[in-house]
Amino acid sequence: MHVFHQIYTFLLPPENLLLYLKIIIMNQNKKTYQLPNYQLPIINYQLSILLTVFFFALPLKAQVNIGSNTSPHPFSILELTTTENNHGGLRLPQLNNVERDTVQTKFNETATTAEAAKGLVIYNTDTDCLEFWNGKEWISLCSDALPPQPTLEVDPTSMTFDGNGNITSSATNTATVKTNVPEGWTTSSDQSWCTVTPEFGAGTSLAVSCAANASNAVRTATIIVSATGAASQTIYVTQNMNINSISESGTVLPNTYVGAFWKHDQTGERIIRITGITTANAGAWTASVGWYDGQWNAADGDGIVLSASSTLDGSVSFTSDITPGDAELYPVTGGTPTVSGTITGIGTNNTIMFRIGLQKKFTTAFSEKTPDYTTTFPARYAVVLLSYKNNTLIQKIFIRQGEGPDYLMRGNDLPGAGSDITSRSASQCKQFSPYNLTATSLNQQAGYNGNEPNPGIFTDYPSKAGTLFQWANNNTGYTRYAWNAYTSGTLGGINSTLWNTSPSTYWNALKGVHETCPSGYRRPTDGKTDGADTGPTMTLSEMRQSLYLTPKLGIGVNSSDNSVWGYYADGFFDRRQITGGPVSSTYSGTNSSVSRGNNQIAHTGCLFYNPYNNASLFFPAAGTRYIYDSALWYAGASGFYWSGSSNSTTTAWFLLLSSDGASQSNNGRPYAFSVRCVKDN
Repeated sequence: MHVFHQIYTFLLPPENLLLYLKIIIMNQNKKTYQLPNYQLPIINYQLSILLTVFFFALPLKAQVNIGSNTSPHPFSILELTTTENNHGGLRLPQLNNVERDTVQTKFNETATTAEAAKGLVIYNTDTDCLEFWNGKEWISLCSDALPPQPTLEVDPTSMTFDGNGNITSSATNTATVKTNVPEGWTTSSDQSWCTVTPEFGAGTSLAVSCAANASNAVRTATIIVSATGAASQTIYVTQNMNINSISESGTVLPNTYVGAFWKHDQTGERIIRITGITTANAGAWTASVGWYDGQWNAADGDGIVLSASSTLDGSVSFTSDITPGDAELYPVTGGTPTVSGTITGIGTNNTIMFRIGLQKKFTTAFSEKTPDYTTTFPARYAVVLLSYKNNTLIQKIFIRQGEGPDYLMRGNDLPGAGSDITSRSASQCKQFSPYNLTATSLNQQAGYNGNEPNPGIFTDYPSKAGTLFQWANNNTGYTRYAWNAYTSGTLGGINSTLWNTSPSTYWNALKGVHETCPSGYRRPTDGKTDGADTGPTMTLSEMRQSLYLTPKLGIGVNSSDNSVWGYYADGFFDRRQITGGPVSSTYSGTNSSVSRGNNQIAHTGCLFYNPYNNASLFFPAAGTRYIYDSALWYAGASGFYWSGSSNSTTTAWFLLLSSDGASQSNNGRPYAFSVRCVKDN
């Protein structure tokens, strides 16, 4: 082409060249241009010579370079060259679909023509894509002609399992796999306890399984999913420790929280503040959500969150007795399933503190009065694990959401080793209220069976002491009296003679007059209720079969294999200054109580838990009023809870709780103890 260009330039003077170009341009625009008559012979003559030379020049040069006088590369037929002052590109024919198809009709007249048109290239203005004819159809270079890039997607990319190998982060342990790689995908796990099924394939899902974690530590695994040519994907697996392998004995911190409670429609913060930690237990600590029962759905935002940040409630004080704000006004936002910190145990750096919050109310499946335990439940349960001393010691914090009366131990729960029974009686396992009994007005007679006037009612928080009741007192002035649990010393105006008396008959004959539980509830039994039971009769003991993992006969038999002593974060106790029991109370507790000077007094206490399903039930250490003079003893140090069973005509069985453990005992009926009611069904 450069030969043609040189001859063309030589034959046409500049003025004729410009004129010729003008004619061509106007012709392209479908316009006419009239040449002066004197130029027509000259132009015709020059064009004739030019065309003659062009046709003679073509065989001389089979390769063409447009834009440069240099020779094309030997491997090319046509080259387009840009220069420093001449930049541009190749502009292909611009056709829309209709125009393209019109061209196609020309070379579709015969199969030979269509075959010969292979490689024809246009720019499609309808699709804004280059297209070429492959002999059969137009192929778009935007997509059709390019092989798809290998892709690989996996969802979810993280999973969490409990210590038994059950998935807790979602409903199933499967992940969805999407890839366009024909040969499919492969997987690999960096831990032998974490496996994938299938390990390879072309399917759309895989399943992750974890063996039981027998260690006292959280462990992690990484699963790599690969497909040829595609970016590999990772599934991060976290498995919590097996909480049932964690022993409470010897690992619970002094002055610690052992549980937290919410009503079914509550979600606000609960403050876990453990003080006075010495250097012996100092170091790194970690709190994490370790277990949920089946009523939670943490993967869908219905779980537990933790935060190491302080409460935003400025009226919370741990050093002065002031009234804090409602915990429901202070939710835990932006929390995570795990928080951690480090303490030295030196000076003021001796406190572990974090907050627990719930993400949702327990409303859909909650039923306080008539749960069927299939679709409706009186409560749901979880466990938060607290490790300390550089994460070498671990304790559990039992979580409960729901105020409905519930079973602790159930009829199908096997008794522990050393029990005096081989199986439980479902009829003796009862639903306990989570609250102590109190009354609208204190130091007055309470109404029978929740009736007016002054009916017996439940406290509004599980940690509150409520009131103290004598087992039974026939004296008109003291029948069903609800004695306060916070005034130290002897109650004013008490007639000690009338106080220290009781009927000699049994509960079956007395309950019609002396029952103080609300309607639909009653006192639990610890044996027979129609006579003296010195054993007592285990098959008739609702307390022993309902509360103890290892029920045993006799008096003073301690059992701590399913109970633990400590504070209970219920939105009341955990937001206040902790002090000792009531001032001048005999044998009162130390660092045990809040609001100790009024009828809102609340205490540390004993939490029973079911090791099979982690159900929990808290009893505050409300103390007792003494048998002879009504003086307040052991407030904040021990809990005493009446049953409806008697050891003799003058003594009755009761539940005895202290930091040493839980046991059954009996004592004189004139004592004033707490009452914890069970559902009467």
